[in-house]
Amino acid sequence: MKQKTVSSHLCSQFNWSGELSEILSAGNIHKEAKECGFTQRIRHLLPDLFVQLCCFWNWREAFPSLKRQCQWLLEKFGVSIVAQSLNERFVESSVSLMQKIMGCVSRIRAEEKLAEFCGDYFTAIYVFDSTVQQLFAKCESLFKGCGGGASSSAIKIQLGFDLLTGNLWHLESRNGTDTDNGFHITNIIEGSLMMFDLGYFNTSFLAKIQENKACFLCRYRFRTVVYRKYKGEFQRLDIMKIVRGMKAGQIRELSVYLGEDEKTPVRFILEKLPEELANAKRRKLKHDKQNKRISISKERLEFCVVNAFVTNIPEAVLSSQKVREIYSIRWQIEIVFKTWKSIFGMKNVTDINPFRLACMFYGGLIRILIATKVFWVFKLLIWHEHQKELSEIMAMRILSEKTEPLFKSLISKQPDTHHYWEILKDTLFRYAIKQRRKKKLLPLEKLRLFSLT
Repeated sequence: MKQKTVSSHLCSQFNWSGELSEILSAGNIHKEAKECGFTQRIRHLLPDLFVQLCCFWNWREAFPSLKRQCQWLLEKFGVSIVAQSLNERFVESSVSLMQKIMGCVSRIRAEEKLAEFCGDYFTAIYVFDSTVQQLFAKCESLFKGCGGGASSSAIKIQLGFDLLTGNLWHLESRNGTDTDNGFHITNIIEGSLMMFDLGYFNTSFLAKIQENKACFLCRYRFRTVVYRKYKGEFQRLDIMKIVRGMKAGQIRELSVYLGEDEKTPVRFILEKLPEELANAKRRKLKHDKQNKRISISKERLEFCVVNAFVTNIPEAVLSSQKVREIYSIRWQIEIVFKTWKSIFGMKNVTDINPFRLACMFYGGLIRILIATKVFWVFKLLIWHEHQKELSEIMAMRILSEKTEPLFKSLISKQPDTHHYWEILKDTLFRYAIKQRRKKKLLPLEKLRLFSLT
């Protein structure tokens, strides 16, 4: 049987693997460990083995027992260490080391891009959100939680990535008590589009995006001050009066100014919903009230009859009729969080040494980042070659089962690794293609809704 030809284009997409090899090399890890104060002298468990223990011992179990980790070290590297001694290696400097390595891996960039989508208009399309993981109370000294009905310890991860490349734009761990609204984003890229949910809605943030010559698309927060300009003067707009005058299914767009101080010019898009959908939104709002809200006004419940968006994307690029479809792509980040928790086991926290939990948590994020980089290589390649889209959940499940060969192929310089990538590509194409549901557009297909000339 004739051997399948190895795609040189496929091999070239892993040009970032050299950077990964350097970050995870023994020499670099020893240097970073010294700077973090992790190692003061040569010890039985060297820093590079410690990092491998936290990152690559098992891709589908995030928080193993000490005994299982000791067994792994003995079988893999011939390092004999007892559980108590291993536990003592997890200290504050260990957490600093793992954070630093995670930061380096998160900054790896791939060059391949979905050029056919918005490549000439948007430099990037960023979606961002956060996810919270409740921890055991003993971790409160590292990560504070809300308490009450929740744990007194929780970790919040802020994540942002580019839908055109898969490159990470932002990754940060914070206390579970930190609000999204108070999260300050500084690295706004000129020419990019940013999509986020109501948790990040802030008129000063929108003004900042505008100042940096970038675009935004988000939902409108109820009661945010809206102005229209009449004869050179700003006049406050009565949103509810406009809503009451609309018919079900009607889409209305207004040119307005947001914020009492900022007065940022935006397109304000209202879409009136059928009553059954409005009632569903009201039920959800009332459910949230039981957990978080003190009271909900009648006017707020009435406002559930519309979907309301604000954007500064020019109408020639995105029509008001297509705004909701484009915004729905933001849901991709929720799928990413789902793979973290259900496939890579990040939700299965255990009652362990807080420093060990933090090290294993950051180690888990490192292997997720590596798997994500590999996933996006194949996602872009399969789309370009076959116009089919990989499913994040199905593909990540396959990648999570290939712990050792995946990592070895990334850091190996051997020519036979090229053949490995071809086999993996074929596996993903056969078993991880996203299925279309009810004739709806796939996420990548929705990007074609931008009217670019």
